[in-house]
Amino acid sequence: MEKKESRWKSSLESLKSESGVMEIDGLVFNLNIKIANGCNGPEVFPGLFCNGPVAVKRFPKHINKSQLEIAKFLCSDRLKTKHLLQPLTVIEDTYLAYLVLPLCEYNLKDLIENKDFPERQNLTEQWRLEICQELLLGLQEFHSHEMLHGNLKPENILFDINNKMCIGDFGASRNEDHGDTASFSLQLGGTLSWASYEDVGVRKSKYKKESDIQVAGCLMHYILTDGQHPFQQTTPYFKNAFGIFENVKNGNFTLHCEERWSSQRDMISRMLSRSLEERPTIEEALQAFMCLAHQPDYTATMNNSGCENQNKDGPPSTNSCPETFNDMNIPESLVTDLPGITASNPLPSSLPTEEEFSECEMNTEEQVSPALEMSDQEVNDDPQSEEEETTKIEVIHRKPSSKTEQHSNGSNSQQCKITVKMSSNTAHQRIYDKKNYCLFCEKPYAKITRHLKQKHSHQPDVAKALAHRKGSKMQSLLLAKVANMGNYEHNCSVLSSGEGQIIPKRQATHQSAGTNYLPCKFCFAMYVKTDLWRHYKRCKLRSKGDMVTRKVQASSSMMLPMDIAISIGLQRVLQDMSYDNVSQLVKADSLIISLGERMYLRN
Repeated sequence: MEKKESRWKSSLESLKSESGVMEIDGLVFNLNIKIANGCNGPEVFPGLFCNGPVAVKRFPKHINKSQLEIAKFLCSDRLKTKHLLQPLTVIEDTYLAYLVLPLCEYNLKDLIENKDFPERQNLTEQWRLEICQELLLGLQEFHSHEMLHGNLKPENILFDINNKMCIGDFGASRNEDHGDTASFSLQLGGTLSWASYEDVGVRKSKYKKESDIQVAGCLMHYILTDGQHPFQQTTPYFKNAFGIFENVKNGNFTLHCEERWSSQRDMISRMLSRSLEERPTIEEALQAFMCLAHQPDYTATMNNSGCENQNKDGPPSTNSCPETFNDMNIPESLVTDLPGITASNPLPSSLPTEEEFSECEMNTEEQVSPALEMSDQEVNDDPQSEEEETTKIEVIHRKPSSKTEQHSNGSNSQQCKITVKMSSNTAHQRIYDKKNYCLFCEKPYAKITRHLKQKHSHQPDVAKALAHRKGSKMQSLLLAKVANMGNYEHNCSVLSSGEGQIIPKRQATHQSAGTNYLPCKFCFAMYVKTDLWRHYKRCKLRSKGDMVTRKVQASSSMMLPMDIAISIGLQRVLQDMSYDNVSQLVKADSLIISLGERMYLRN
């Protein structure tokens, strides 16, 4: 077989002949020959390490501490991965870190969006499927080490000279479930187009495994439809990043699936769901895409065109799949049931809600619905009509769930569904019925401090508090802050969904609206907005360097969930507005926010 020539060959040959050469511990690269610029300051160069071609990613250590930690973890000799871009080594100096990575030739964006790209001539249906499978396998490997990627996009799906795919750029990665509630910094037109609902929905909502799965669903659709984004408002998708942003927030997506990918439509739809519970696991998604690997053989038989399909996609056998079940590290129980599973199986999101049916009726519905749905899809046995359907592109609009319909029909009545926890004390007795929400379990507990100590002592925030002397004032303050953060997450979820109960720091003595409460930006506790300025002055978690501004309510209101995330520049503008009905309407209107973003960028 003829050996391929790297696209970086000329750059590597002229590496030492031009000015700007740097040599560090056997690593050679040229500052004037650059491959790309990364997020938050990194730069990528072609280079040589031990006389072999490599990519060098240079970044400031003080800005990208998490990336440096993850890179060192991935460099471990004991860690063996097949679908992650594993660093060869990490070199550090006083201020900078240098990640030495295998040199890749191109990324997924080049392959899909560049119609003149040489490798596109080899982009068959089978290869598209293999890319989807390898993407899920790489994500499975990453999640197996209790880490989240957080920055999946076409530019970070890389291919080497032999067209082997791997996932790279872990700059936004983080350890899973460490109580980190900071949202990612979204770049206009870049990561903004590939953000999950947890990025753009409730402010400071936790990024989870399911968030990676949602973005992976967008990438699956992007691969199978040759560059179309399921949340796009324009074609091409990158012309209106704000449109994608709004659709992700509202859960509005459109599937442009050709007939040959119809079996993947339901799985992608589940992956794109706004609800964490409705999204499938990676194993379930892998199972569906492995089912598709057997479909060319089946489809060819149905359409009486088996010979043409075999010539186009290779022999219709199980060996046409790039990976064996053993290599894919899938549970045996999933593999054994594989042949009998089709895309017509019911989704968890299609099950009736508890308000409509009893538990017994739900179990009956689960048993009956598969037969009904399968019979609906298998009615058309006419080969001529099936042949016509394969040439059509079916556009599927997602139907909102019953809860979504209720919210959209009664936007004015949402505040009526939001209540504030009231005190149950009587004139002669104090009743202790308040429950605080756990930041990690997301469930209410009457004894939250005891629960944190017994169940979550390994979490960094809790461990930091427990490091202080038992019973000390500092330990109590830090544990109270973790409890407040759990209530804050719950309250943001209530305000975002439009129904539920607000848990304030001090229970209300009379009925009041949820909009009357704002969080403290130091301790995250919810206070009546008219008393917030008084609390700010005496908040024990406020450090000496934190200034108390005059517009306390305006700055605290920026911590509440909004229909659309905003840039830091527009945040400064909104913070200067008094917190009144006008500013609340402005923040609730996504069109006004979009207009404000455009005006801010223009000026």
